[in-house]
Amino acid sequence: MNITLILDQEEIDCLADVVAARNTAAGTSVTAEQHLAEICMAEVIRYKTAAYESSVASLGDAARGLPYDDRKALIAQVAAQLQS
Repeated sequence: MNITLILDQEEIDCLADVVAARNTAAGTSVTAEQHLAEICMAEVIRYKTAAYESSVASLGDAARGLPYDDRKALIAQVAAQLQS
């Protein structure tokens, strides 16, 4: 995916200041584009993690209503699939 951002001069200047400070502090030479890409990727990864955790939680919620022996069997089945 490619994203085009339209920034006004104030936004460009603020971004340049933040990137310059980052580069000075870390001794790096990250560009504004790289800086923004890292921020966006971190956010997408956060979304992905939240979706995964929600899916796992919904499985747990659904299994909670099963009888104990069925829950144990389900856990064993999932564990066996994860080991293969």
